[in-house]
Amino acid sequence: MDRECKKNKNGIAPALSSIGGDFRMTLYFDYSTMLKWSGTPTGVPRTVYCLSYAFREIYPEVKLVGIDDQLGAFHHVNLTSMGARVGKKVEFSKGDVLLSVGANWAFACYNAQVKLFRETGGQFYQLFYDVIPYMFPYFYEQGLGFGDHFGSWIQETLSLCDGGFAISNCTKNDVEQHVKPTLSRHCELNVVRLGEDFNETGDSIVKSEKILNFGNYILAVGTLEVRKNQTCLLNAYRILSRKYPGKLPKLILVGREGWIDGNLLFQVQNDRNLEPLVEILTDTSDQVLQQLYNNCLFTLFPALYEGWGLPVAESLKYGKPCISSNTSSMPEIAPDLTRFASPYSVEEWVKQIEDLLFSQGKLKAETDRICSEYSPTKWTETATKMLTQIRKELNDG
Repeated sequence: MDRECKKNKNGIAPALSSIGGDFRMTLYFDYSTMLKWSGTPTGVPRTVYCLSYAFREIYPEVKLVGIDDQLGAFHHVNLTSMGARVGKKVEFSKGDVLLSVGANWAFACYNAQVKLFRETGGQFYQLFYDVIPYMFPYFYEQGLGFGDHFGSWIQETLSLCDGGFAISNCTKNDVEQHVKPTLSRHCELNVVRLGEDFNETGDSIVKSEKILNFGNYILAVGTLEVRKNQTCLLNAYRILSRKYPGKLPKLILVGREGWIDGNLLFQVQNDRNLEPLVEILTDTSDQVLQQLYNNCLFTLFPALYEGWGLPVAESLKYGKPCISSNTSSMPEIAPDLTRFASPYSVEEWVKQIEDLLFSQGKLKAETDRICSEYSPTKWTETATKMLTQIRKELNDG
């Protein structure tokens, strides 16, 4: 049975009058990151996708635009049943606002075009997710090369922003510690909480009938890569399988294939103890993901470092206890409703999983408390906070 936590206070999108009265502006929302994306949006593309719909709901006047190195300039974007369609080049005017929540470090032409936009008298706002590539370049295939590129992008982008947002206090603090001290001009960052509600994005690649055959299972959602630390869970399950032979539920790993993943699939397929206990699913649709959340016992999120940690919030939204890493932004999400373990200690994960599985009454009690106390955040709330802040700064200016 579908199970969600209690709804937000009103459960509907805020009225325009609550976010700025009759004040009007030409707001351009950058959809670039989604233009050539394929499959179910995850991570940054997911935020772009969901916020684009949220902004159109709360502020119908918003205009979608997109850019890449082939286009070389911002173009109008129309969303149709066939996907995003790129139209004519945008002619910006003084007073226009350009908001980006995308992965703009991927476009060599991006900041040059932002400079031209600002020269027309426009104002630019950027959402920052993290400083992870700069802080931990060894998480990425390109290593130091990508880390240095990313750090330079953040510095240059901050110098161009008239205002900015961060997805957590952790990200804001990381930017201030690692990037801001080198800048003579920069904007202040306002922290916004990301939404947790789903937007349907297409048919499932994994058939729902397969999910129904899993029986009892624990769920771990996250890109299959070293930073998400799924190997920690495999090692924890190796220990638990010896301690509780024949008594463990399945462990389901769900995520898009990333880089430096520790050969997760190879590990599972060639480990006689793990192979019957662990299932890896890639490119699942939002519909299937919702079913997985609804039917799991609880969730695990052992990431080494995060800018936010959306799977933790999504788990709580569906009334499911989550054992999360105790690092970076993750303790910000719901510290009183989340279990924590060090991502560097397999033994701590064994202890926490064991406690929820085999301590009588604990799983039910924690599930009931989450469903009673956790209030999910809607993407329209995120968009409303951003729009309110932009309008406030424009009015104050």
